[in-house]
Amino acid sequence: MGAPAQDGDIDKSVIRSSKYSNKELKDMCESLRTLVQGEPALRCSTTDDFLIRFIKASEYDVTQSFTLIKDYFRAKIENPDAYVVKSPKSKLSSLVRMDLGFPLLGRDYEGRRVVWVRLGDLDPNKESFERICDIIMIVLEFLSLEEDVQDLGASVILDATNFTLKIMKWCTPYKMKTIMRFLQDCIPMRFVAFHVVNAPFIFNAFFTAMKPFMREGFKSKLKWHKGDLESLYQHMDRKILPPHLGGDLNFKDMEQWYLPILEKEEIFEEFRQMGYINASQSPEDKC
Repeated sequence: MGAPAQDGDIDKSVIRSSKYSNKELKDMCESLRTLVQGEPALRCSTTDDFLIRFIKASEYDVTQSFTLIKDYFRAKIENPDAYVVKSPKSKLSSLVRMDLGFPLLGRDYEGRRVVWVRLGDLDPNKESFERICDIIMIVLEFLSLEEDVQDLGASVILDATNFTLKIMKWCTPYKMKTIMRFLQDCIPMRFVAFHVVNAPFIFNAFFTAMKPFMREGFKSKLKWHKGDLESLYQHMDRKILPPHLGGDLNFKDMEQWYLPILEKEEIFEEFRQMGYINASQSPEDKC
């Protein structure tokens, strides 16, 4: 199983794009570029760097990549409060918080990024859903820019420790649908596994309520871990995890986890300038 990969220590032999030559990838970009340029009223970048995120997130299927691009930009028209990425600097007070989770320093055994989501620590009395959407969008857009995340995808730990009935009631159908759209339709990023950890009995009701918004492909990525969490440790070294999950994570090491995100301010500004220039001309097919 080996030690977990760390930042800058990715095993290039497992990077998915290695099965395609540079020429093949450029040909894919050119095909996608032609489709995007032919899409009425859509104004967005057509550089290789921009398009390759969608190609890799769509398993190198150009047609699916084009669908993802349309869904990505249409979502920003339909619900700009949730899906338009905000300025990281303007949301600094939210990013410095660590109580809702963050990308961990270590990787799983496949070299993938691991995002720890502290679902059970959400305080319904304090949290604005708009603030949570802002954080999700900024973090996921940031991760989608990382080349190894594009190649390998990412794993997510949904930490349900402390999950309560109050949290379940706070998660209205609208909120559930919005979050699931983030994860399934509107981010150019592949999620390989969702590790649900320490889910209490009440979480079963929450999961049942979420099911109508989940595709079968998403459900197949769910992995459940309780008790001694040995099943979780089969996917990643326990050392990268927080103490209550049996790990050695030092929270002081994570206090500035958001600084690389702030460096993407200009790129996010460019993203905000892109989109359909006339909402009535956005694609008809639904996410």
